[in-house]
Amino acid sequence: MGGRINDYDDGAEVNDHFDHGGGGGGSSAYAAAAELAAAERAAAKEREEEKRRLQVEMRRREQELLERIKKQQRELDSVKQEKTKVTNAQHDYNIPTDFGLLCCLF
Repeated sequence: MGGRINDYDDGAEVNDHFDHGGGGGGSSAYAAAAELAAAERAAAKEREEEKRRLQVEMRRREQELLERIKKQQRELDSVKQEKTKVTNAQHDYNIPTDFGLLCCLF
């Protein structure tokens, strides 16, 4: 394959232009590739850690909301029980619950 590839080629094989680990040029390329791989691993690790933090935060918020809902449900049940007591007391003492009729009696 000895022909010129472009104006910058001296006619040597294309592979002759690259150093494959024996000298300084190849080791710097290897170091750059290793740094890139390490950076990619670090970025992936950071993404996983962020995902985990978000999941923990979502679970915490979910628990807070569930506790608020339970508290509101207990308050509602308490109000319903109190209403039932008042209604039963009115019935026991024959107190009319329709105040419209009460106004008409006077």
